[in-house]
Amino acid sequence: MQKPLHFQFGDTVIDAAERHVKVGGRPAKLGARAFDLLLALVERRDRVVSKNELLDIVWPKLVVEENNLQVQVGALRKLLGPHAIATIPGRGYRFALPLAEDDPAASNPDVAPAPAPAPASVRSGNLPAATQSLFGRADDLAEVARLVDAHHLVSIVGAGGIGKTALALAVAMSLRERFPDGAWWIELAALTDGSLVAATIARTVGVGLAPDRPAAAALATALADTRLLLALDNCEHLLDAVAPVVEALVSQAPGVRILVTSQETLKAASEHSHRLGTLAVPRPDASFADAEQCGAVALFVERAAAADPRFHLTADTLPAVAEVCARLDGIPLAIELAAARVPLLGVEGLRARLDERFRLLTAGARTVLRRHQTLRAALEWSHGLLGAQEQVVFRRLGACAGGFTLEFAQQVAADATLDEWAVLDALGQLVDKSLVIAEGAGVPRYRLLETTRAFAVECLAASGEMHEVLRQHAQVVVALLQRLGAGHLSFNRAHDAIYAVEVDNVRAALEWAAGTDGDRALGMTLAAESNTVWLSNAGQAEGLRRVREFEPDVTDATPPALAARYWLTVATLGVFSTDRDCFEAAARAADLYRMLDVRERLYEALIVRAAIGGRRRDFAAADPALAEAASLERPEWPRPWRARLAFAQWIVALNAERYAEARPYAQRQADLNREADLNREAGIALSEQLARGNVATCDVWGGEPARAIPVLRAVIAELDRLGASWSAGHMVYNLAEALRQTGEFDEALVQARRAYALLRREGDQNILFGLLPRLAADRGRHEAAVRFVGYALRTSARMGIADEGFATWAEDGVPDTLTEDLRARLRDEGAALSEDQAFGLILADGA
Repeated sequence: MQKPLHFQFGDTVIDAAERHVKVGGRPAKLGARAFDLLLALVERRDRVVSKNELLDIVWPKLVVEENNLQVQVGALRKLLGPHAIATIPGRGYRFALPLAEDDPAASNPDVAPAPAPAPASVRSGNLPAATQSLFGRADDLAEVARLVDAHHLVSIVGAGGIGKTALALAVAMSLRERFPDGAWWIELAALTDGSLVAATIARTVGVGLAPDRPAAAALATALADTRLLLALDNCEHLLDAVAPVVEALVSQAPGVRILVTSQETLKAASEHSHRLGTLAVPRPDASFADAEQCGAVALFVERAAAADPRFHLTADTLPAVAEVCARLDGIPLAIELAAARVPLLGVEGLRARLDERFRLLTAGARTVLRRHQTLRAALEWSHGLLGAQEQVVFRRLGACAGGFTLEFAQQVAADATLDEWAVLDALGQLVDKSLVIAEGAGVPRYRLLETTRAFAVECLAASGEMHEVLRQHAQVVVALLQRLGAGHLSFNRAHDAIYAVEVDNVRAALEWAAGTDGDRALGMTLAAESNTVWLSNAGQAEGLRRVREFEPDVTDATPPALAARYWLTVATLGVFSTDRDCFEAAARAADLYRMLDVRERLYEALIVRAAIGGRRRDFAAADPALAEAASLERPEWPRPWRARLAFAQWIVALNAERYAEARPYAQRQADLNREADLNREAGIALSEQLARGNVATCDVWGGEPARAIPVLRAVIAELDRLGASWSAGHMVYNLAEALRQTGEFDEALVQARRAYALLRREGDQNILFGLLPRLAADRGRHEAAVRFVGYALRTSARMGIADEGFATWAEDGVPDTLTEDLRARLRDEGAALSEDQAFGLILADGA
């Protein structure tokens, strides 16, 4: 069959015999290689053409670099439009524009192409024949399509690289059959002259503009009788020019629907906006199936597999993929760029290098706009649209980690030349421009995506303000915690909520203070005040580690009140720790508060010392501390404060195996918390649930595990409902023990795994020492049980805790067929294990 000599699509005609291309009746400048490439793609338009095949066609018998192909594809897209040639990642290219059917020029070379585009009323639009898959956007797609159906002007608003263009294109594709005059894609990113917006739309759609009228009005008149969809992409740099054009169309062309993408709304009267968020990332405890369905993971897997067909998502690769997606905030552009690096680095190498994200994420498909080909370029584009004051506030907010309030932002960003009102105005602009996210109903909390924050920190470093702003940030954090701590007896629920969300700012400030350019004195003050922040997040283990970094800074010259606060924080964070010094820290705090005659804080220090003493079975120290604390307690103190004494009394009695005595203490703790607030606010409800679990714990160890199981299940379910799963470690541990005692060994193992993951946050994973070897023995894994006992004995000795009867008790289920010599050897082997190895003996999948 003879090959066609002419091809026509839109106003473009290819003459294969004469080897030239005409656009709008005029010859186009196109090099020989570009022409050969275009002809090859058009002739094979029914399929994807691989890069190797194109290289053989365009450069026969020559060895050239793949970059030459990309250059020619770029030249064709510049001539024909960005959607003329689709890139199929990992496979090649495909011609994506529809060819005219039965066109006279296709069979008669003497028939000249039309000198101008056909009228809009007979054209179907210029959308590509197909687009890339859209991941994790089903709800957004449905919502934006609904808005376009209902309103004349709809904007998709979001940060650079968030996926606005992909969503808008998918919406336009899904709706194009509803518009008899076509769905039209107008790319405005490259347009720098706002006066040309109307003309650019007219030229794309194929209508003329009356020369004697304003362009916006002329366009509205030209489209007044049409029914079409206009998708205006990347409008953020032309807002002042785009707004009057779309308003003219809305008012004078009722059949036109307009879909806009921008980092900022147009602020037009008839505009309905949809703010696009990031893709969903897996929860830490998500199953493989759930994680695989998250939009961020699905996108990463598809792009990584396209770049490297050897890549597959497995149980082994999932943790790294999930971490990469989470640390990139679920930003589609960042995820695509990261996935492109999988062939070079592998997913583990990618995870390890994420701190170098701006150097790492530089790959990009040539279909992507130049400013989106690297993550830095996308952010630089957004940053360049800011005013001078907005740029200052933006970079200073890079010091804030995890989020901030308006007041916090004002205190961090303001200075002698930029007052708090100016910061307020700039923050509003940053939210409008999608560089700062506002979250929450009522009084919002703000944050920068971590990738955006990393760029802001780079800007801060380049400005020379880094040290000054980080110091200011740390001072603001200290002032905030001191203000909250001043009312420690008030039990203000709003204060509790602040403690819970400020952990990232505390962490960042402590890291700066401990660094070479930091301020250790300021850091020690912050460490002393950070107690409740760590407790509110069940982050005692991390908190203790960070706080103890400043222990050398507590000297005889330290003001006694500050030293007392510091030692109390160390002790409180160490209630569940293996760190033997925390016990003595509580004694130091008590001595200092006794000297300072601060009754409430002395009460607190004594309770902590009693609790640690009970855990260490040092009842000679615990009992006097309880007695002194009880003598200090006042009936007018808030009930939750007095519940702390009941908690310590429960711990001491429980560890002394006085279970009948322990149960009333736990019940008193629950009653005091329940009575504290008839409105049952979340913080009180949480404390009450934990106390209910403590009551059930007495049944677990007092010989009634079946009675405890439904209570513990209910408590854990309620903690999950309250969003406080992180606090459930001890409840899950006791549930596992109760299940073991009732013979439900398989579920006990499942619960023990969850307990270990939760308890590590609190630094109390060693409470599992008694459960795990007995559970292993119950399941017939006798040697593993004895090895674990060896690890537990060594670790307890390092804690300064000796329990000569532990081995006999923990190995009770191990049969006598394991001789004492063999047990001794197995214990020695266990003593040499790391924590991960030891716990893995019992808890690993398949164990």
